[in-house]
Amino acid sequence: MSEKSAEPWASWTPCADDEGTEALTRLAARLPAFFADSTLVSCRWSALSFYSDHRLMELQFFREHGMARAYALHGLHDTEWLSGESNSIHEVNEAESLELTESTVADYVRFFFYFLRADDGAFVLIESADEVHAPADVEERDEGGDDTLSLKAARATARPLSARGLDDTGRWLLDAAVTYGGHLFTCSLAVESDGVVEMMDDEPIGALGGLRVPQAPSLELEADGVPPSEEVRVDAPGGRGAGDGLPRDRQVTEAVVTVLLEDAIRELNNDTRAGNILLRRFNLETQAGKPIKQLTHLIESNAIVIIESDIPFVEDVVAQLVASSETTERAARCSAINGDDLRCEITVNEYTRLYLLSFHAYRGLFDAERAAHDLAFSEAPVLIGCNQAGEVPEPLRRIADCTVTFPRIDRRRFARIFEGVFDCKPAPGWEAGGADWTQFLVPGDFHLARRLALGPGDALTVLKDRVEARLVQLTPDDDVTMADLHGMGEARQIAEDLIGDIRAAEAGRIPWSAVDKGLLLTGAPGTGKTTLAKAIAKECGIKFVIASAAAWQSAGALDVHLRAMRTCFAEARRYAPAILFIDELDSIGSRERLEGSAEQYQTEVINALLEEIQGIESTGSVIVIGATNYLEKVDPALRRAGRLDQVVEIPLPNIKSLASIFDHYLSRYQKSGGELGVDIDTKALADLAFGCTGADVEFFVRGAARRARRENRPVAQNDLVAEVTRRPRRPENAPQLAAAERHRIAVHEAGHTVARLISSTRGEDLTFVSIIPRLDGSLGFTAAVPDNTRVMTRRTMLEELETVLAGRASEELAFGADDIGAGAGGMSSGCDLAVATRFATLIVCQSGFGGDGFLRWTTVPTPTQEGKIDDVIRSAYESILGRLQGCRPLLNRVVAALEEKQELTGNELRRLAKSIGNGAAPTG
Repeated sequence: MSEKSAEPWASWTPCADDEGTEALTRLAARLPAFFADSTLVSCRWSALSFYSDHRLMELQFFREHGMARAYALHGLHDTEWLSGESNSIHEVNEAESLELTESTVADYVRFFFYFLRADDGAFVLIESADEVHAPADVEERDEGGDDTLSLKAARATARPLSARGLDDTGRWLLDAAVTYGGHLFTCSLAVESDGVVEMMDDEPIGALGGLRVPQAPSLELEADGVPPSEEVRVDAPGGRGAGDGLPRDRQVTEAVVTVLLEDAIRELNNDTRAGNILLRRFNLETQAGKPIKQLTHLIESNAIVIIESDIPFVEDVVAQLVASSETTERAARCSAINGDDLRCEITVNEYTRLYLLSFHAYRGLFDAERAAHDLAFSEAPVLIGCNQAGEVPEPLRRIADCTVTFPRIDRRRFARIFEGVFDCKPAPGWEAGGADWTQFLVPGDFHLARRLALGPGDALTVLKDRVEARLVQLTPDDDVTMADLHGMGEARQIAEDLIGDIRAAEAGRIPWSAVDKGLLLTGAPGTGKTTLAKAIAKECGIKFVIASAAAWQSAGALDVHLRAMRTCFAEARRYAPAILFIDELDSIGSRERLEGSAEQYQTEVINALLEEIQGIESTGSVIVIGATNYLEKVDPALRRAGRLDQVVEIPLPNIKSLASIFDHYLSRYQKSGGELGVDIDTKALADLAFGCTGADVEFFVRGAARRARRENRPVAQNDLVAEVTRRPRRPENAPQLAAAERHRIAVHEAGHTVARLISSTRGEDLTFVSIIPRLDGSLGFTAAVPDNTRVMTRRTMLEELETVLAGRASEELAFGADDIGAGAGGMSSGCDLAVATRFATLIVCQSGFGGDGFLRWTTVPTPTQEGKIDDVIRSAYESILGRLQGCRPLLNRVVAALEEKQELTGNELRRLAKSIGNGAAPTG
């Protein structure tokens, strides 16, 4: 619905810029968080029948946040911001010595309600039945449901505001119909002659439901958090800013927009493709000369123009350049719907001479079909600002006469902009060393020169420095190249193919449309998803824009969340060719898994992300790479063709790759000045670290360096082993065990160890055994790595089961059945008995090795299968008990070696077994 008009109690007329600047200056001095560094765009004011010295003023101004609007009461010596609280009104009432009369009290109440806000918004007076409507997409109700009003009942409640006399205390009495918080009320008002208003006898009539009523203007401004002590300056009107001899922010922006707009129109004139004949024909018939004059003529013919630019509220600036002051003073701007910051609305009327809509700030338009219809038949031009035309609602795109796309700033455009801002050309030789940096300038860079009062020479240096600083942030700084990436599997080949395509597109051998637009990297944390994406950008020499879906979400409410997302995509388009890397993509969610109160919120986010990815197609040279640890949580629509359609799994590195990763990080440590011992064996470290990630290896090397640094010596193999196995940094930090406890742990771990030494692998998979307690609560462990080429058979699976049970069996042999420790069991799902149960279930229920001919795969054992699982476990336990009994010499030697050294490597254990001879031979 439209914004409620201030007429007839206010009659707007333009006011001089110096009056508006004075008002902004006063407000900035008192309220810097809301008004500091504001640049006046336009202002108008109205006399009020109940005030003699103050006028109501509407201020349009630019701030860091973009275009803003504020209302104020402006007098000779003071200016009060109308922020929604009544205090400012009462301050002016007191200064005016207000005395309301029968002829002024009603207008005062209209004014008071217009600028009063409470917890649920504004109090809107409904004085005419014509102010209540049923929208086109809501059927009119004959009768209200529950307390929801019908159109007829709501219109019948409307009443003009008028005074009906004085009460016994001399207060004016009025009756009113008011909407507040989505409900319609009738009430009586008592108004003191000095302006104090009291609401009495309010009676709720019903809920508005889908009915539409006028909306009060927004009075909110976004605060900057500027400390009150900070010096505040508001730009003065005129050709140059106040005091520093440089153009004010508004003029700086206009200088940028002027150059880009001129070239955008020139490109339209030269574009012979279908759809661009209108502007060329129009310019021919009107004999318009300069490009901006051409657009002026087009606007004077009430054209509807879409402007593609990453300058927020660009339509406002263009309007100032191409439209007359009379037209811009009667411009109507879209505004947020009450309670919905994502959609805007626009009201079409006979008074307005120009309509301005911004889809930099909003994602949608309320009742877009109706709005487009009304705008198409209005007698006024329409300027629509957006990053990309695809962001404009489709009904508006249908009625648009042309789309003006701002080009990038380049070397020539920069020189013209610089001259427009500083009244002089860049110093001779400014292009020495290259001018490619100019294409990454943004209008905000030029504003800094004004604030710092820089001369042209210093300004040129600062502009270049700001751009280069941004480019450094967008240039992958990791020294890892594709040659350094190991253990990526098929992901590496896919990455190399993408690199080849990007290079070919940059060289012009293939079109950008032939390059994959998106990848979705998935894998466990630490497998190198971010590193791979950076390496692709580094190899191609293109920019790397990193974003986080979780960070977008943490930005705040839905509109802020979506704005953060759009900013990242806009940045990637600005620096194209580029890779936009979106980490933690699963945090956005999947519409297949949404439920509850968050469903609508998450759906909006997913839809917005899909729109942004689709919009990348128009850019061509932006590749979106998403990353997730949980592929199943990513919405399927994101994985469809034309989006992140190539899902690339990054596996855990194998042993060979782990050894290479150890080599890489140790070499990097050595290049940085660190020393390495001669005993380092990365193959042995890789065996021990099997199942770890590249990120884990980096952590291990960093920790080993710390251990060595503490003792002022080179990094040794033992340091790295200590880190891989999470050995406490100081022995006294680990749980302290008595000798008997250490002996029992040695017996237990020796059982696991000997079971591997006498298996069919002869212990080749054995890497490490330790009886040193760890801080995670484990008192000892045996580590082994599976053979990458090994095919599991029934025999090898039963051997693995026996190995899991061998610790308990070893304790039974050493201490007797009645003195077995509880270490093989317990509450942990990682204890030996829990692992054995899961493995036996795998053998019986999923591998068909139960021995009963049962081949159906299941995860839920039948009662018969549960009995078979018990039989398999019991049989394996009896088997390993007997086999360990036959290897007592080896078992005893391993126990003694563990008690002596506490930790043994796989090589040491295999040598020990070999020295025993037949006592270590596999049996059974």
